[in-house]
Amino acid sequence: MAIRELDKPAWTACAHLASEGGCAVWGDHPPSCKSFTCLWRRSDSLLPAEMFPAGCGFMLAVDQLETWPTVVKVCAEIGRPHAWDQPAWREIFRRLAAAWNCAVVVIEQGMRGRIAFAPSGRIYDRATDPAVFPAEGRELAIPAADYGSDRRPPAQRIADAAFRWDAP
Repeated sequence: MAIRELDKPAWTACAHLASEGGCAVWGDHPPSCKSFTCLWRRSDSLLPAEMFPAGCGFMLAVDQLETWPTVVKVCAEIGRPHAWDQPAWREIFRRLAAAWNCAVVVIEQGMRGRIAFAPSGRIYDRATDPAVFPAEGRELAIPAADYGSDRRPPAQRIADAAFRWDAP
Protein backbone atom coordinates (compact mmCIF):
# COMPACT_ATOMS: atom_id res chain seq x y z
CA MET A 1 0.00 0.00 0.00
CA ALA A 2 1.09 3.58 -0.57
CA ILE A 3 1.95 5.55 2.58
CA ARG A 4 1.96 9.25 1.79
CA GLU A 5 3.55 10.34 5.09
CA LEU A 6 6.55 8.09 4.44
CA ASP A 7 6.72 8.81 0.68
CA LYS A 8 6.26 5.09 0.14
CA PRO A 9 4.72 4.27 -3.23
CA ALA A 10 2.36 1.34 -3.63
CA TRP A 11 3.86 -2.04 -4.55
CA THR A 12 7.18 -1.33 -2.81
CA ALA A 13 8.53 -2.61 0.49
CA CYS A 14 8.37 -0.16 3.38
CA ALA A 15 11.71 1.19 4.56
CA HIS A 16 10.47 0.59 8.11
CA LEU A 17 9.85 -3.13 7.70
CA ALA A 18 11.68 -4.83 10.56
CA SER A 19 14.07 -7.66 9.66
CA GLU A 20 12.05 -10.13 11.76
CA GLY A 21 8.80 -8.89 10.16
CA GLY A 22 6.40 -6.27 11.38
CA CYS A 23 6.86 -2.54 11.70
CA ALA A 24 10.05 -1.02 13.09
CA VAL A 25 8.25 2.25 13.89
CA TRP A 26 5.13 0.69 15.45
CA GLY A 27 3.66 3.12 17.96
CA ASP A 28 4.99 6.08 15.99
CA HIS A 29 3.57 4.90 12.67
CA PRO A 30 1.69 7.48 10.56
CA PRO A 31 -2.09 7.91 10.26
CA SER A 32 -2.19 6.14 6.86
CA CYS A 33 -0.81 3.02 8.50
CA LYS A 34 -3.12 3.34 11.50
CA SER A 35 -6.22 3.54 9.30
CA PHE A 36 -5.18 0.61 7.07
CA THR A 37 -7.16 -2.59 7.70
CA CYS A 38 -5.58 -5.91 6.78
CA LEU A 39 -8.19 -8.62 7.25
CA TRP A 40 -5.53 -11.07 8.41
CA ARG A 41 -4.73 -8.84 11.38
CA ARG A 42 -8.37 -7.98 12.05
CA SER A 43 -9.61 -11.35 13.26
CA ASP A 44 -8.60 -14.80 14.33
CA SER A 45 -11.48 -16.44 12.50
CA LEU A 46 -12.12 -14.46 9.31
CA LEU A 47 -9.41 -16.12 7.25
CA PRO A 48 -7.76 -19.52 7.33
CA ALA A 49 -4.15 -19.86 8.49
CA GLU A 50 -3.15 -20.59 4.89
CA MET A 51 -4.12 -17.02 3.96
CA PHE A 52 -1.30 -15.47 6.02
CA PRO A 53 -0.11 -12.84 3.48
CA ALA A 54 3.59 -13.74 3.54
CA GLY A 55 2.74 -17.38 2.92
CA CYS A 56 -0.05 -17.20 0.34
CA GLY A 57 1.36 -14.30 -1.69
CA PHE A 58 -1.52 -11.85 -1.32
CA MET A 59 -3.37 -9.88 1.33
CA LEU A 60 -6.94 -8.77 1.77
CA ALA A 61 -7.39 -5.14 2.73
CA VAL A 62 -10.43 -2.97 3.40
CA ASP A 63 -10.58 0.81 3.10
CA GLN A 64 -13.70 1.33 5.18
CA LEU A 65 -15.18 -1.16 7.62
CA GLU A 66 -17.61 1.40 9.05
CA THR A 67 -19.46 2.31 5.84
CA TRP A 68 -21.43 0.53 3.16
CA PRO A 69 -20.71 -0.20 0.41
CA THR A 70 -17.12 -1.14 0.85
CA VAL A 71 -14.55 -2.96 -1.24
CA VAL A 72 -12.28 -5.74 -0.05
CA LYS A 73 -9.06 -5.55 -2.05
CA VAL A 74 -7.01 -8.60 -2.93
CA CYS A 75 -3.44 -7.38 -3.41
CA ALA A 76 -0.89 -9.90 -4.67
CA GLU A 77 2.86 -9.66 -4.23
CA ILE A 78 4.60 -8.27 -7.31
CA GLY A 79 6.50 -11.51 -7.90
CA ARG A 80 3.36 -13.64 -7.40
CA PRO A 81 0.60 -11.85 -9.32
CA HIS A 82 -1.56 -14.97 -9.70
CA ALA A 83 -1.16 -16.31 -6.14
CA TRP A 84 -4.80 -15.40 -5.42
CA ASP A 85 -6.11 -17.44 -8.36
CA GLN A 86 -6.81 -20.78 -6.68
CA PRO A 87 -10.24 -22.44 -6.47
CA ALA A 88 -10.23 -22.39 -2.65
CA TRP A 89 -9.36 -18.66 -2.53
CA ARG A 90 -11.94 -17.81 -5.20
CA GLU A 91 -14.58 -19.58 -3.11
CA ILE A 92 -13.62 -17.58 -0.02
CA PHE A 93 -13.77 -14.33 -2.04
CA ARG A 94 -17.19 -15.28 -3.43
CA ARG A 95 -18.57 -16.13 0.02
CA LEU A 96 -17.06 -13.01 1.62
CA ALA A 97 -18.67 -10.78 -1.04
CA ALA A 98 -22.06 -12.39 -0.40
CA ALA A 99 -21.78 -12.31 3.41
CA TRP A 100 -20.68 -8.66 3.57
CA ASN A 101 -22.75 -7.47 0.59
CA CYS A 102 -19.60 -5.92 -0.87
CA ALA A 103 -17.27 -6.30 -3.80
CA VAL A 104 -14.06 -8.30 -3.46
CA VAL A 105 -11.68 -6.97 -6.09
CA VAL A 106 -8.34 -8.29 -7.26
CA ILE A 107 -6.07 -5.25 -7.57
CA GLU A 108 -3.06 -5.28 -9.83
CA GLN A 109 -0.05 -3.01 -9.96
CA GLY A 110 -1.09 0.55 -10.69
CA MET A 111 -4.07 0.16 -8.32
CA ARG A 112 -6.32 -1.15 -11.10
CA GLY A 113 -9.10 -3.62 -10.52
CA ARG A 114 -8.84 -6.76 -12.61
CA ILE A 115 -11.43 -9.24 -11.27
CA ALA A 116 -14.45 -8.41 -9.09
CA PHE A 117 -16.49 -10.86 -7.04
CA ALA A 118 -19.98 -9.37 -6.61
CA PRO A 119 -22.35 -10.15 -3.71
CA SER A 120 -24.72 -11.83 -6.18
CA GLY A 121 -22.08 -14.45 -6.95
CA ARG A 122 -21.28 -12.99 -10.34
CA ILE A 123 -17.60 -12.58 -11.21
CA TYR A 124 -16.57 -9.69 -13.44
CA ASP A 125 -13.34 -9.51 -15.43
CA ARG A 126 -11.96 -6.21 -16.74
CA ALA A 127 -11.10 -7.87 -20.05
CA THR A 128 -14.69 -8.91 -20.76
CA ASP A 129 -16.65 -6.42 -18.60
CA PRO A 130 -14.85 -3.07 -19.06
CA ALA A 131 -17.96 -1.05 -18.03
CA VAL A 132 -17.61 -2.48 -14.50
CA PHE A 133 -14.01 -1.15 -14.34
CA PRO A 134 -14.14 2.48 -15.56
CA ALA A 135 -11.04 4.65 -15.74
CA GLU A 136 -8.98 1.64 -16.86
CA GLY A 137 -9.82 -0.24 -13.68
CA ARG A 138 -9.12 2.59 -11.23
CA GLU A 139 -12.84 2.77 -10.40
CA LEU A 140 -15.50 0.13 -9.84
CA ALA A 141 -19.10 0.14 -11.10
CA ILE A 142 -20.76 -3.12 -10.08
CA PRO A 143 -24.45 -2.94 -11.04
CA ALA A 144 -26.83 -2.15 -8.16
CA ALA A 145 -28.74 -5.37 -8.90
CA ASP A 146 -25.68 -7.35 -7.77
CA TYR A 147 -26.05 -6.06 -4.20
CA GLY A 148 -28.43 -7.40 -1.56
CA SER A 149 -30.79 -5.31 0.54
CA ASP A 150 -28.76 -5.46 3.79
CA ARG A 151 -26.75 -2.25 3.94
CA ARG A 152 -24.97 -2.84 7.28
CA PRO A 153 -21.27 -2.00 7.18
CA PRO A 154 -18.74 -4.84 7.35
CA ALA A 155 -17.73 -3.92 10.92
CA GLN A 156 -21.22 -4.88 12.09
CA ARG A 157 -21.14 -8.08 10.07
CA ILE A 158 -17.80 -9.03 11.63
CA ALA A 159 -19.21 -8.35 15.09
CA ASP A 160 -22.23 -10.52 14.27
CA ALA A 161 -19.94 -13.28 12.90
CA ALA A 162 -21.84 -13.18 9.60
CA PHE A 163 -18.82 -14.60 7.79
CA ARG A 164 -16.45 -17.37 8.72
CA TRP A 165 -14.22 -18.90 6.12
CA ASP A 166 -14.79 -22.41 7.49
CA ALA A 167 -18.59 -22.25 7.77
CA PRO A 168 -20.68 -23.81 5.00
